[in-house]
Amino acid sequence: FYSVSEAYFSILRAHDVLDARRAQETAIERQLEQAQERFEVGLIAITDVHEAQATYDLARAQRIAAEGELQVSFEALERLTGNRYNTIDALADEVPIEGPGPMDREEWVSLAMANNPLVLMQEAGIEVARSGVDIARAGRQPELAAFAQYNWSDSDASGTDYRSGSQVGLRANLPIYRGGSTQAQIRRDSFLLEASQYDFEAQRRNTVQQVRSQFTLVNNSVEAVEARRQAIISNQSALEATRSGYEVGTRNIVDVLNAEQNLFNAIAEHAEARYDYVLSLLRLQQQAGLLGPDSIQAINAWLDEGETVSLQLPDESNSDPVMNIGARPQAPTT
Repeated sequence: FYSVSEAYFSILRAHDVLDARRAQETAIERQLEQAQERFEVGLIAITDVHEAQATYDLARAQRIAAEGELQVSFEALERLTGNRYNTIDALADEVPIEGPGPMDREEWVSLAMANNPLVLMQEAGIEVARSGVDIARAGRQPELAAFAQYNWSDSDASGTDYRSGSQVGLRANLPIYRGGSTQAQIRRDSFLLEASQYDFEAQRRNTVQQVRSQFTLVNNSVEAVEARRQAIISNQSALEATRSGYEVGTRNIVDVLNAEQNLFNAIAEHAEARYDYVLSLLRLQQQAGLLGPDSIQAINAWLDEGETVSLQLPDESNSDPVMNIGARPQAPTT
């Protein structure tokens, strides 16, 4: 579940970043055109045009890289599901960005100890190894068995006597000559038990560390989303002020270009922060052993079925089915 979810939201992340890079390229291209016009009438120096051109070239390179990242993300989803999806549902704007419930970190650790499949598997391995030791130790114990026997014989016409008899007793078997092999088996199984206990403890510690880390990341992501949202507002105000200063001659073209880059970087970082939150929450649920169909359906409710993210490849139609995170993927093709 997590791998498909990660691939899905990686597409949405790449798409939102691409949107920001495209908008950035368009805005800086407009600044370049204005700079060229101002230079032609003698209002600015040629160095300002060169600055605008360099910034535009960088924005174009960032947009091309973002397009490649989006295509790679779609291909990663295809590899995991075995299906080609050129269109998927987008993440709704109003996603509840809030801390994980329960809010107690150690409660999540307890959930992981009770539900994490890797922890449970290692715990079961200890029981299997312990049973092996018990069986091996039983091999050196004397074997005692009860038996009962009854015999009957008949006679024929020639006068053979009728005879009968019975026997009841205990039979003991002491495995003297198996002592060496039995001890070797006990030692081997004891080492396996010790190794299983070591593996369990290593997995337990790793799971505890992962749960605590992911819990912290979820809470940090909540704060990061809000901080990035505020950064967009601040950078928008800064850009407007810088443009006004440029119009009256108190700021130069470099200041405007930097302000525009800061704004679009803030927009891209806000998008990334939202997807970081979703993926951190899914990773926390995965480590706690709670990530399943119900979790995926809950995340699926955050998607906006009225808005889709598309990858229109050359010479291809957009007739492929629309995927959402709750769709059941087919087995990967080999």
